[in-house]
Amino acid sequence: MVKDVDLMVSQIKADAAKLGFSTDRLILWGESAGAHLVSLYAYDERTPAQMGLGLKHELSVKVVLNMAGPVDLSSEPSVAAWKACGSIGLQSADPGLGAAQVISKLLAKGRDEELYSVDKLVTAGATPTVLDYNKLSSTAGTAYPSDTVIPYQQYELLSAALADAGVPVRSQVNNLSHGLEYGTTLWALNAADELMNEGAAKLTVVETDDGFEVSGNEAA
Repeated sequence: MVKDVDLMVSQIKADAAKLGFSTDRLILWGESAGAHLVSLYAYDERTPAQMGLGLKHELSVKVVLNMAGPVDLSSEPSVAAWKACGSIGLQSADPGLGAAQVISKLLAKGRDEELYSVDKLVTAGATPTVLDYNKLSSTAGTAYPSDTVIPYQQYELLSAALADAGVPVRSQVNNLSHGLEYGTTLWALNAADELMNEGAAKLTVVETDDGFEVSGNEAA
């Protein structure tokens, strides 16, 4: 599926002139599993030997937006974190398997899961990144995971890896469920623009009845 992202990027390059848009401000955005895929793709540009997929990377990704994507598929602490958040989002062909058992089966496969763990691909010069994750909500004074699919620990892993590598980051942690909210979408778009336009005129993104209205620097 990461190769599908590569094909999409190649198609964007091929269609740019015909459709009349620039290719020098490419942002890849994904949520949940999609965030995992676009992050793998973006970071592979600097560390292609890690996955060894031979991706073309015909266009350079300027910013990657990771909205609550899985990060680490290869360690026991991550299995424990998925158990703790009571993940219900991971599905298996065997309906008797819960999320923790699915992750455990992934671990049992060995090195492939390490290859496709996003934090293992982060290195100096990696693509600037927007992180938008969810943590805790509370009811009657009792805290509980509001995101029952991706544990907050996954954010901590990727955030630490990016910081250690000196990669420019904008991050936000919400008390939301596992899904897009208009407010956090607006924040993510503006955060991506900040990363892409350090010191330059910023875009203004406003929610409208028809979606989003973008104005400002290179809004077209």
